[in-house]
Amino acid sequence: MTGWTETYRGMVAAWECDAFAHLTIAFYFDRLEDCTAALTASVGATGWRTVGLVARYRQELRANDGFHAESGVVTADRGTLVLAHKFFNSVTGAVTTLVEQTLMADAGATAATADRRVADWEAVEPVSTEQPAEYVPTGRSLVKPGELDATGALAWANYVHRFSASNPHILSRIGMTTAYMREAQQGFSTFETRLTLLGARPKAGDMLAIESGILRMGNSSIAMLHRMIDVRADRAVATFHQSGVQLDMVARRSKPWPDEIRRAGAALLGKATS
Repeated sequence: MTGWTETYRGMVAAWECDAFAHLTIAFYFDRLEDCTAALTASVGATGWRTVGLVARYRQELRANDGFHAESGVVTADRGTLVLAHKFFNSVTGAVTTLVEQTLMADAGATAATADRRVADWEAVEPVSTEQPAEYVPTGRSLVKPGELDATGALAWANYVHRFSASNPHILSRIGMTTAYMREAQQGFSTFETRLTLLGARPKAGDMLAIESGILRMGNSSIAMLHRMIDVRADRAVATFHQSGVQLDMVARRSKPWPDEIRRAGAALLGKATS
């Protein structure tokens, strides 16, 4: 529809797929940098800083799949710019992922022109303030020079790589260990993430720690909250809400939790279960 413009076209490299044989979600954020640069240049928007990215994953992409993205402006005012991005499987035409991006104006920011406004966009709900009953340490690493974007700050994809690497540590607390997944032929598939960037972004040489907790568990789903801390500055630099399901690796669809994992999850959440 009017307002959408193509901002990326490429493919899934085999090395970009994870242990569950689909595109690692962090690589969507790598492509989102391309989409953002293309769209903001086309609408004349400069001096804007991204503060939030909400992604809704609708369909898997796997090795060698061709995919492309279309982007547009949802809303634009003096202080806030909201962009929308749609990723498509280029062969089937199916929408694989929808992303809503919120930017704030820095000093001297220029307003976006109106010719890329989109009307057919389902806005996302605000990020929840809900907190887990318990956080556990799930990550610690140094920011390397090769992890930076063109601005010299930690690239979005490398925030998400770190949050994804926290999952084995928190999921093992409910019994979803590597051994269990291998033996039961189960995996994990994310259906929504909410990345919130807080203040100045990390630079090369910064030490980052991650702590994670479980917010909710459903029949086959789980919602987690990861929090990234700049260790030296002792401040939070990002949060990452992640919701996903247990993935049957043979059927490639969600599968209910076994009783022992459901009970372990309920115990961690402080809830009784039969």
